[in-house]
Order: sequence, then structure tokens, then C-alpha cells
Amino acid sequence: MPDEFVKTSVCFDRHAAADKLLCVKIQSVADRLDIALASIDRATEKAIETVDRQNTIALNAVSKANELAAVQLEKRLETMNEFRGQLKDQAATFITRNEHNILIKDISGKVDCSEFERQVKEIESLRLSRAEMAGKANQSAVNIGYLIATVSLVIGIIGIALHFIK
Repeated sequence: MPDEFVKTSVCFDRHAAADKLLCVKIQSVADRLDIALASIDRATEKAIETVDRQNTIALNAVSKANELAAVQLEKRLETMNEFRGQLKDQAATFITRNEHNILIKDISGKVDCSEFERQVKEIESLRLSRAEMAGKANQSAVNIGYLIATVSLVIGIIGIALHFIK
């Protein structure tokens, strides 16, 4: 029996040594895992902080752009309101349709249609006489051109004749 006891004791010692070695290896792996997890946690926190900073910057830029757009829109609306006011003031100076109709009735009752027709005919007559005068002016220019061409032709013929006579 004592051999068996020694064998069992040796076996227990071996198991205890293997158990210790296994515990040390497990602890070593656990330590490495803790270090790796800590590193991952730090990297994740840095990434989150970076994203938060970028989001804050983007949010600030969007807010600033919105504020600028609101100011520009307000200025534009003020300009449009001023323009509307000017149009309203201008429209107030115009006569209304009713006033216009009343004035036309008053004027048409006072105006003699035959006098109006006579004036229209005189205007047409003046236009025709002006057009006729313009046409005569153009005809005189053509006549002067013919005269110059004829004189040039005569001078040319005389020049050729003198050339052959010599």
C-alpha cells in the first residue's frame, strides 16, 4: 500500500504542479486580456471623444450657418417689405378705374369727334409730305451720282483718245 500511496502522492504532486502551471498560464492570459481590453477601452474612448468633437464642430458650423441664413432672410424680407411699401405708395397716386371712367365720359362729352378726325387727317398728311420730301432728297443724291459718273466717263474717254493720238 505504501507504494500506491507514494504513487498517488507523486501523482497529486504532479497534478498540483500542473495545476499551478496552468493557473500561472491562465493568470498570464487573463493579464494579457486585461491589458488588451484596457487598450481597446482607451482606443474606443479616444474614438468616441474624436467623434464627439467632430460632431460638436459640425453642429456649431450648422448652427452658425443657420444663424447667418436667418439674418440674410430677415434682410431680404425687410427689403421686400420696403419694396411692397413703395408699390403701395405708388399705387395710391394712381387714379382708380371708376375715376378714369368718369373722366373719359366727361372728356368724350366735351370733345368734338369731327375735330379729332380732322386732326388725325392733318397728321397723316404731314407724315406723307415728310416721306415725300425724304424720297426727293434721295432722288437728288442719285442724280448727282449719275452726273459724276458721266463726267468721269467723258474724262476717261478723252484720256484714252489722247494716249492714241500721241
